Amino acid sequence: AKRIRNGEILLNDPTRYFVKEGELFKRCNRSGRTIKYMFFLFSDVLIYAHKSGDKYKIHGELPLHLMKIMDLNSERTSRQKKSFHLIHPRKSFIVYALDVDDKTTWLATINAAIGREVKRKARIEGARQNSAAYDR
Repeated sequence: AKRIRNGEILLNDPTRYFVKEGELFKRCNRSGRTIKYMFFLFSDVLIYAHKSGDKYKIHGELPLHLMKIMDLNSERTSRQKKSFHLIHPRKSFIVYALDVDDKTTWLATINAAIGREVKRKARIEGARQNSAAYDR
């Protein structure tokens, strides 16, 4: 988080922890251009940022509990074999990894983080509902 401009804000949540980082290429839906970003996966959010001086400037922040990812390995071209689709209510786009192994690692890591975050959110909501029922 120190390498991300204003990244200390990311650490304000005591339940958030760092999981993985790496370069991925994002395909812009409007222009079709492919842009390299550094992706930072935390326990509850996926952030993508571009290099700006010696730090990274956040371009997008996507909470994991609303995210789905879809492997595009059934596609035929070598570029598509390295790609997956990030689907989020706020923003959805196709991402290309450096190679198939990198893609496989990202898919597994993001899916595991999504699963942990969805369970954590469900526990919090369940506790909140139990507390509200108890207060009546």
